[in-house]
Amino acid sequence: MILLLDIKILLNRMEEGVALSDKTGNLLFNSSIERLFRYYNTDVTQENLYKILNGSKYEKIPVNVDKKYVGSVLLINQKSTNAVPKADSEFRAKYKFTDIVGQDDVKIKAAKFAKSNETVIIYGETGTGKELFAQSIHNESSRSNGPFIAVNCASLSESLIESELFGYEDGAFTGAARGGKKGIFELADGGTLFLDEIGEIPLNFQAKLLRVLQENEIRRVGGSRKIPVNVRIICATNKNLKEECKKNNFRYDLYYRINVLELKLQPLRFRKKDIISLFKNFIYKQCISENKKLKWKSDDIFEPLLKYNWYGNIRELENFAKFVVACSEKDELNENFILNMLESRNLEDNDEISIKFSYDLKEMESEMFNTLLDRYNGNKENLCRDFNISKTTLWRKLNFVQ
Repeated sequence: MILLLDIKILLNRMEEGVALSDKTGNLLFNSSIERLFRYYNTDVTQENLYKILNGSKYEKIPVNVDKKYVGSVLLINQKSTNAVPKADSEFRAKYKFTDIVGQDDVKIKAAKFAKSNETVIIYGETGTGKELFAQSIHNESSRSNGPFIAVNCASLSESLIESELFGYEDGAFTGAARGGKKGIFELADGGTLFLDEIGEIPLNFQAKLLRVLQENEIRRVGGSRKIPVNVRIICATNKNLKEECKKNNFRYDLYYRINVLELKLQPLRFRKKDIISLFKNFIYKQCISENKKLKWKSDDIFEPLLKYNWYGNIRELENFAKFVVACSEKDELNENFILNMLESRNLEDNDEISIKFSYDLKEMESEMFNTLLDRYNGNKENLCRDFNISKTTLWRKLNFVQ
C-alpha cells in the first residue's frame, strides 16, 4: 500500500511542477507547486492553482477509473512557466506563522504587527527563529506580494555597507560596475527589508541609516539625486540595544527610531513544552529530504530531549534531528536510540558543570566562567546577559591570575 508520504517523496524528486487533484478539489502537490502558493500568498485550493497558472504552459491529464473521472494530474514545465517572475524569486519570503511551532502568544502579537507599517524589532538569542518571524510578518502584511530582502549587518564591512545598502553611481569608486548599481533599499522598494544583527552596524554609519529611515529616501554613493524608497523595516538583534547605547556603541536616536513595535523571542530552554513538537516536525522534514521512513510507538521516547537546555536553540535542535535521521539504521526510533545519540553528541547532563576544587574561590570562579563560556559556544554577549554581568566583569573572571 502506497502512503501519502511515499507519494509526496516521489513528487518532490520530480523537476516539473506536479499537482494531483481529485474531483472534490483536494490537492497533493510537490515543492515546486508549493513555492507558487507561497509566492502568491494564497490558500491551497484547486481554483487558486488555476488562477496562478493562468497564461502559463501546463498539461492537464484526466484520470479515469472504470470509465469514471476521479481526478487529474497537472504537469507544469518549469522552464516555460511565467507564473513566478524569476528575477524576483530570490527576494521572496517563504515562511508563514503556520510554519512556527509554539510561541502562540508571540505569534498573536506579531500578527497584529503585520497589519501595521511601522518598524519592528525582534530580540532573541541566535537560533530562536528571528528571521522566521520576520518573514511571517511580511507574508501577513499588505506588502506580501512585494520583495522581502534579508541582510546580515554583521557581514557588511564598514567600507562596503553604504554602497551595499544605498547603491552607487557609475564611476563612484575604483572597480564600480559600469552604469552603477541599485542598493538593497531600492531592491526592497514596495516590500520589507530585514536588517538582522542591527547592533553590529558601524557607529559612524548609523546617522546615515537614521536619515534614510526618517526621510524615506536614499542617495547613492557618488550621486547627488535623492531617490524615494517605500520600504518597511524589520530589525533583529541578540544584543541589549539600550545597554549598547549606554556604552556609546549605538545611537540613542536610531534606537528610538527602530524600537517601535517590539517582539521578544524566548530561548528554547525557557519553553521546553515546544521541544518535542519541534523535534517531531524536524524529523518529518528530514525524512522527506533523505527519502527515509521513521516511526515510533509513543512521543514519550523523546523525553530525554527535555533534560538538555539547547543553548543553540531551535537551530541546534534541528541539527540534532538531522543527526538522528542520518544515524538511524532501523525504521523505528526508541528511547535508547535517542539517549545514545545524545551521549554521542555530548548533550546529556548539561544542567551540571564540573570544576576542579581549590581553596582559592576566585580561581574556582574563573574556572566556572570559562566552563560556562564553552557551554555558550564562546558567545560572551549571551553569557553576560544571562548572568547579568558586564563584559569587563566577565573578562576579569575569565582571566584570573594567581
